[in-house]
Parts: sequence; C-alpha cells; structure tokens
Amino acid sequence: MPLWSTIHIKFEWTAPSSRINILHDWILRSRTLPLTLYVDIGDSTEELKGVIDVISQCSNRWHSLCLDMPLELLRTFHRYVHYIPLRRLRIFIRGGLADDKLRVPFLNPNVSLEKIEMVDVCFKSLQNLWNRLSTAIVECFDLEEITQLFQLASQMTYCDILLPQCRPENFSMPPIIHQRLKTLSLCSTRYSDFAAQIINSLTLPSLQEFHCNEMVFLTPAYLPALMHRSSCPLTRITLFKNLGNSCSYFGGLQQPLPGVTDLVVDQVDGILVLKLKKLLLENFFPDLRHLTLRLRAFLFLWNAGAIPLLLDRKRPRPDGPNEGRLHKFLVVKDQSTTGIDKFDRMWKSDVGEQLNALNISPREGGFEFF
Repeated sequence: MPLWSTIHIKFEWTAPSSRINILHDWILRSRTLPLTLYVDIGDSTEELKGVIDVISQCSNRWHSLCLDMPLELLRTFHRYVHYIPLRRLRIFIRGGLADDKLRVPFLNPNVSLEKIEMVDVCFKSLQNLWNRLSTAIVECFDLEEITQLFQLASQMTYCDILLPQCRPENFSMPPIIHQRLKTLSLCSTRYSDFAAQIINSLTLPSLQEFHCNEMVFLTPAYLPALMHRSSCPLTRITLFKNLGNSCSYFGGLQQPLPGVTDLVVDQVDGILVLKLKKLLLENFFPDLRHLTLRLRAFLFLWNAGAIPLLLDRKRPRPDGPNEGRLHKFLVVKDQSTTGIDKFDRMWKSDVGEQLNALNISPREGGFEFF
C-alpha cells in the first residue's frame, strides 16, 4: 500500500490550526493516489469544518470513506459525499438511536459503491447505484430496508445484518431470490423472530457460508429449510457471540445437518458447552472435515473432556468416505493484545503442558492438532 494513500483523522478536542495544516500537508503528500479516509470527530462543528475544508479539496480522489461522529455533525458532512469515484463508505453514528436515523439523502445517484457499512443510517438516504455493491454490513436496518437491499443489490456476495429491527409495523418480507450471495451473517440478540423471517424469505442458490449467534437457526425450520429451498453449496458455519440465549433450542437439533464441512466456533459459554459437545460427538455434522475453535471455546470443551474424544476422530483414508471425521482441527487466538496474553498464559498452564505432551506446539495464530 503506497504511503499516504490511507489517512486517519482523529480529533477529540477543538483542533488548532496547526493540526489542520498538518492534515493539509498529508493530503499534498498523497499526490494523485486514490484516498482511504478515516474521519473520527469529537463534538465540535468547528473542528469538523476545518477537516471538511481540507479533504474536500481532494474529493475527486476519495475511494473509501469511514465516518465516525455524532449524528448532528454527520448531517453537516453529508453534502460533500456525492463524488463519483467513491467506492466504499462506512458511517457509524456515535450515540445514534434507531428511531433517529440519518434520513437526509447522503449520496449522489451517480455514486456506485462496492462496500457499505452502516449503523443507524436510513436506507433511503443512500441514493446511489447498487449495481456494483458486493459487500453490505448493516446494523439496525428494519425488515423493509433489508428487503430493499436484497432487491436492489443484485451483485452482493457478502451481507452481514446486525440487530434487525421490527419496523414498520405489520411488514412482512416477500419471497426473494438472490442469485449471487455467498455469505450471510445474522446477529440477533433482541429480535430473533425478525432474523428468522429474513431466513425464511430468502432463496440463495450460491450460499456457501452462514454465520449466526442463535442456535435456533440451525433447527430444521430455518437453515436446513433454506439449504433445501436454495439447493445451495453451503459448507461453512460460524457460531459467534456466545450464541445468544439459545440453550433451550438444542432439543430441536436432533436431525443431522449434512453438507457442512467447516465449522468455526468463535465463542461459547459454560451453559452451552455440553450441548455443543453433544453436537460434535454425535454426528450432527456428518460431513465435518475442518473444525476451528477460538481459545475460549477450546478451553470450555477441554474442561468438559470433549477434546480427547474429538481427537479420536482420526483422519480417514484419502480414498475412503469422510464419515464425519476431522481432517483439520485448529485452535486460534484472538489477535488483540488481550487475546494474545490469554493464549500465552494458557500455554504456560497445565493445559499447555498436556498439549506439549501430545507434541502440539504453538505457531503464529494458534496451534493445530494432528
């Protein structure tokens, strides 16, 4: 990545003129490069004006724009975000509420974005062309907005929906066939019924990955029904965010889920670990080949005695059927400083000694069994 093509602008207090001069100097150093700008402004309209004055001079080179600021300042900024070269846009409204979204038109209709990441921004404010959008990460969209997203962004291959909302009242998603989507992620801790409606309304012939925090979505009425309806090649599932409050739904997971070869468990708490152990050991995923655990999930399963049982699933012969046996078993650490520290402490504990006895050694990113 060429120097000065990415610029982070973060002011937490009123910016003196010297700071604005420095920013102007950075812009000059970028010469003719397409720019990725991260703009993180505090609570001052005055400091925002200084930033806008400088970066608007290079607006013909904006490629990716990330805005993190209060709603009232974002309303001031929106009039500048209408330049055709813009390809990626992220808006995070600090302290924003779902009932106080940014509702003013935010983009020139000629802007053709490839990626959006929106928090508390009304879909109707994005008056851009949707024919190039490949990635959408949206938080607090309601069902009508999600419907419009799937109907208009026909080239979208990745969609991450966080906290879908119930508005408008009495709105039901119509059946939608989306031919290109490969990855769908749903995080629903408050409105799981509406997330379920999303699953039941979609037909996704190209779906390869599904991420969720609600185990209920793995019961026959949801993900298996979507796979059957779509005849899709879904092979990878990621479970994350402590799986919500989904403990009570494990009783509906008796029917195996074939076709899934890769399972990633980002987080799991002590209440769910025995149920997860049951799913892994009783062949709920009969075609499972690759299992990846975050450190926290690994330690829970280790303490529950599940790891030695999983290790008994030796790799099959290359020419034989899989029969639910593992080819690869990874444990990965969180790349944050805290995650790395936890990993190092684990390795110096009794668990680490037992892993060493199995001839397992750490490597960059974690370690691998087998």
